[in-house]
Amino acid sequence: MYKEMVWMNARSMRAQGMSYLEIGERLGMDRRTAKKLCLSETPPHPKRRERRSKADDYEEVIRAWLENRPRMKATLIFERLRLLGYEGSYSVVKRKVAEMREELSRRATVRFETLPGHQAQVDFGLAKARVLSGLASVILLVVLLGFSRFRKTILCPHQDRASLMWGLSECFHEVGGVPHELLFDNPTIPFAMVRN
Repeated sequence: MYKEMVWMNARSMRAQGMSYLEIGERLGMDRRTAKKLCLSETPPHPKRRERRSKADDYEEVIRAWLENRPRMKATLIFERLRLLGYEGSYSVVKRKVAEMREELSRRATVRFETLPGHQAQVDFGLAKARVLSGLASVILLVVLLGFSRFRKTILCPHQDRASLMWGLSECFHEVGGVPHELLFDNPTIPFAMVRN
């Protein structure tokens, strides 16, 4: 099973125009395998072996309790399941609760992946800073590259178009290039897109 990084590298090479044969040679695999990786929309994941436990019959009940009260203790869930007729052990319930918490956490925090140089997220933010006279609000421009997660935070005088353009210019100069796409989070500045 190939790892997620190999999948991302294969797709990146394909986006750069490389053939499946070249990708296979670079990554040390057959061209058919390289093609399969490039055409796959999701990274490869190992298939888990299906195992049944006594807690599986109570999965929907446990999920409902955890969605309602995410911090509910496994001991309390075990006690309540016993009242519903559960006859298994506490360790099985504890494992099931841990799996479901992880699943709920993953659903809540889905990470958006992009290819190198494809996308950057841009947003203005306010922060408190300590100055000689006490605390003051400062305006920050935050630029986050999608693939590398490189983050650049720039102190700006205003939250306007001129500050945005200056901040983006500073960031892209440091990075050494401009991403294909910029994603703005709730822009308060009116933008006019200019296409050549």
